[in-house]
Amino acid sequence: MQSLKNLSNAKFDSESLLSIRHDFLESALPMLHRESSSTPNKLTLSLLQLEKTFLELEKPILCKESESRCLTTAVKLDLDKIDDMDDFVTYWNAIYDLISVAFLKRTNSLVLPRIPIVLMVFRKLLTSLVKFSDQKRKLDPSQLKVLNLCSHNLDR
Repeated sequence: MQSLKNLSNAKFDSESLLSIRHDFLESALPMLHRESSSTPNKLTLSLLQLEKTFLELEKPILCKESESRCLTTAVKLDLDKIDDMDDFVTYWNAIYDLISVAFLKRTNSLVLPRIPIVLMVFRKLLTSLVKFSDQKRKLDPSQLKVLNLCSHNLDR
């Protein structure tokens, strides 16, 4: 995944190299989406980070349809399957970072045309945070502080 991040951040002067990069990334992203699952794993986390990298770029290197697929990983991921606090916060923050970058960098091209998908991501963040913060879990104060920070981030 790091190679794909480096490729997406690379500066090319030649139009032919830009076209090759575009075609490669356009074909690689659907394959990565097929391989990722709703179960949290390293591939899914890396894919969320890669998608964030795509959206952080000033000039889009993917077509609008491919950029919209960057939100499907966040929708598909089932955060309820995570029991470990550190893992939950890692995945939750990865999804939050992805949606934040979408709002900051691609409001008109990605967020506004796909409001139902964006709302599904927000609902997933909110419901998973509520479920993980359940008082039955007997969380210690440091864990509650981390979850409170997640809640604060979601409010923004």
